[in-house]
Amino acid sequence: MFLTGYSLSCLNIFLTGVETTCWKLDKEGLYAGTFFGDKGFLQWSWKKYHLGTPPARINHYLEFAGGDEALALDLFFDDLHTFYGET
Repeated sequence: MFLTGYSLSCLNIFLTGVETTCWKLDKEGLYAGTFFGDKGFLQWSWKKYHLGTPPARINHYLEFAGGDEALALDLFFDDLHTFYGET
């Protein structure tokens, strides 16, 4: 609903705004930690694919999808669903 298109790049732009807002308003890290924190989704994803901590937070999904933005977004949400099922 908040994305301007069904693409990973649009999600990445949206997440930048979410991250900035969380760090500004969520002083205890209750919300930001779930996604951006040391035990959050990003760390989980990077560990799953043995990526370390790359600076481009979710662009690996675009690489996995061969540049297909919609498929990359689907892969992202598949992993996010798995992550929440495990935590």
